[in-house]
Parts: sequence; C-alpha cells; structure tokens
Amino acid sequence: MLLTSTPARLIAMTGLTNLAFWLLWPAAIVRVAGLGWGPAATGLFGSIAPLAMFAALPLASRLVAIAGPRIVTSLAISLLSAAAIGSALLPGGALKWLWTGLLGAGTGLRWIAEDFWIADAVPPERSGRILSVGETVVGLGLPPDLRWHRQRAAM
Repeated sequence: MLLTSTPARLIAMTGLTNLAFWLLWPAAIVRVAGLGWGPAATGLFGSIAPLAMFAALPLASRLVAIAGPRIVTSLAISLLSAAAIGSALLPGGALKWLWTGLLGAGTGLRWIAEDFWIADAVPPERSGRILSVGETVVGLGLPPDLRWHRQRAAM
C-alpha cells in the first residue's frame, strides 16, 4: 500500500492539513471582505491565522516534550477540524475570529509536532534528508509523491 510507512503517512497528513489551511484561510478573508468590511478590518482579520500560527510554535515544542508528538499532532488536527467545521456551521459574528485563530494555531502545532514525529520515526542518519524533502514539498505547494519519497528514504 502507498501509505505503509510512518514518514509517508505523516507527509500525507502534512499535505492535507496544509491544504486545509491554504483553502480555509483565504476563503475566510474573501468572505469577510464580501461582508463590506473595510480594508483595515479585512487586513486585521487576515493576520489572525498567521499570528496564531507564530504564537503556537514555541508552545508546540513544550507540548511535544510533555505529551509527545502523536498527542500534539492529534490535538492540532482536532483544532483544524474544529476550525473547518465551526467556520462552515457557525460562520457569523465574533466566531469568525475564533475559527481563524484555531486554524493558525492548529497549523503551527501540527507543523512542529509532525517534524518531531518524523524525526523519531526514521533512523537518525536519514531524518535530515526526509524532513528536508518533506518541508520542501510542502513549501513548494506540491503534492508529495509518496512512493518516490519512500524509495528515497529506504536508500
């Protein structure tokens, strides 16, 4: 099966959660701009997700040290799910700010926790290569070819 190795599963999760972030965040900004918010309010709203992500990064390392990367990744995916479901079911009022903040915080937590998880799941001599390939794929916005990645990881 394509997703049999832990690194492949984690890279697939990374791709899906990044897809959620990059679809929901711009959609939320477009939604509030369509409500007649001025440019300043729309810009402030648009900054909430990246600021929440940035704020979650130092917290993520501490949480991973306390609870482990799997628990923190599960928490992050729960936050992302709550943001997606909440923004779809209860899109109005002040909740827009909450959903966007959860989206950013969940993405930040997931990013750090999955890096720890991947590094723990592969032999130390391969962890740098695997993490760099995964982050490059994510950074370029490309869907990872997990078969190629799995073959390269086995080298």
